[in-house]
Amino acid sequence: MGASSAAMRARIAELEGESGGLHEEQGRLNGRIAELEAENERIRHLQTENDQLVGRHSALADELRAMLERMEQGA
Repeated sequence: MGASSAAMRARIAELEGESGGLHEEQGRLNGRIAELEAENERIRHLQTENDQLVGRHSALADELRAMLERMEQGA
């Protein structure tokens, strides 16, 4: 019974060590998830800015085309 008890205690210690390592890994992964979520938010913000710039570019291109047409008609 003594050997069995010692083996069980050794196994418990081994599992506790693994558990601690898993908790550390979980902490690192949670940190990485937070970093990726922040990066994703920055990307969404940049996409919104890009969409606004594309819209502005399109409006300016339309305005320039209209100006050129008026100039050509007046020339």
